[in-house]
Amino acid sequence: MNDVSGFDELENAIRQIAEELNEGATQLLEETATECVGEIQSRTPVKTGNLRRSWTYDEVKTNGTEKSVQLGSAVEYAEPVEEGYRRGNTFVEGKHMMKDSISIAQREFQKKVDNMVSRTFGR
Repeated sequence: MNDVSGFDELENAIRQIAEELNEGATQLLEETATECVGEIQSRTPVKTGNLRRSWTYDEVKTNGTEKSVQLGSAVEYAEPVEEGYRRGNTFVEGKHMMKDSISIAQREFQKKVDNMVSRTFGR
């Protein structure tokens, strides 16, 4: 007969770490989404302020092991301001406020995840 004493404790410890990492990832994603919306708003051009105020994010969604959060604006002209548009024969360049802000947020999110994993595993 093999001695398996301590296996239940190890299994519980692993389960607890997995839960902490899962909860931590959700919290970091929410924090990053908030920061990203702030960055998008700061980069959004202002005429009336309507577009700047319209940027939001939804709650974090989990699908299996993947987590995601959707950012956006319900203002109809958000996409042309982001991507660019034609005005007569002239093309008005997009401001890329969302694209640039998401790029920054992704780098910052990765740093936060790396820190969380290091703290969890004591490195």
